Amino acid sequence: MTKIKITRVNEKINAQRTIAIYLDEELVGTIANGRSEEMSITPGKHTLRARIDWCGSVNLPFELLEGERKEFTLSAFVAATRLYKYLKIVVPFSIGLAIVVLTLNKFMEMNLENWLMIIAIPVSIPLLLIFYYLTIGKNKYLVLKHSE
Repeated sequence: MTKIKITRVNEKINAQRTIAIYLDEELVGTIANGRSEEMSITPGKHTLRARIDWCGSVNLPFELLEGERKEFTLSAFVAATRLYKYLKIVVPFSIGLAIVVLTLNKFMEMNLENWLMIIAIPVSIPLLLIFYYLTIGKNKYLVLKHSE
């Protein structure tokens, strides 16, 4: 029987959301975090794609012969897990630092613009990366590839 198996990597980012799987631009199922789904398909040339909201993966073309089985791996973009960990630390730290700076500014004469730039830089870089993946990079938000 001709089958494909898609394994979704267990990740914290998007963990509570299911990802839609499209075969030849038709919805064929969804896949939860850390799960695998196997489906029978007809032999021939196909395209596989994953979508979550308006973001997704690029179309992955493949060919399947009669009785053949192919495996695919699905994950968020490469830096997603590192970005998630980074933001979990940097954003609360920057908010805390902003509160301290604004409180001190109330009692002391300080150059507030310099402090706000120091706070904004570590937060703005990952936010720009997120903005990229939600706009022009939306079809690179998910990574769908052949398993080895």
